Amino acid sequence: MLTCDIIKCTLKMVIIMLGIDDPYIWMAYVLCIISALGCIIYGLLNWNEEEQEEL
Repeated sequence: MLTCDIIKCTLKMVIIMLGIDDPYIWMAYVLCIISALGCIIYGLLNWNEEEQEEL
């Protein structure tokens, strides 16, 4: 229970420091970061794959 309160307090402090109060803005930032990481992982996994010829 105490750990949850510490995490909530820390999260609120970070939000206040960055000045972004709207959760939709946070969601947009998080989704952009997740999308970028997904693209990087996909690129690394398929780096040396040979191209398939289309008929």
